[in-house]
Amino acid sequence: MLRALGCCGVVLLSVGALAACGGSGHFAAAQRAAIAAVQRNDNLLRIFPDRPGTIGCRILAGGPVRNYYPGHCSTSVSVTARRIRLDFLERFHPGPGGSGTFTLILDRRNRIVGWHVHGSIPQMQN
Repeated sequence: MLRALGCCGVVLLSVGALAACGGSGHFAAAQRAAIAAVQRNDNLLRIFPDRPGTIGCRILAGGPVRNYYPGHCSTSVSVTARRIRLDFLERFHPGPGGSGTFTLILDRRNRIVGWHVHGSIPQMQN
């Protein structure tokens, strides 16, 4: 009986350790490399976290008079066998619309194969 309980305890500890490794703080090197590749080549994307998550940020507003909006910037990553999708979401106030997203699609060599801008992006205003 004690031997069976001991084996169950070892199994439960092993499962707990494996679950801890798969938490939200863990992400693949491929994700980190994809984020680094686009941030290295685009100054607008450097305000976003270099890993999946959200941080406080200062968002540059375009136009004849430059200004900064306080906000929150988020990075999310989706990986398939052939593509990597990066979404860079910014939320800000004051400002028209209050949020916007840069979406980039990369191939597995971290080359941009598609992109789209959603919402109101202060950096893109004239």
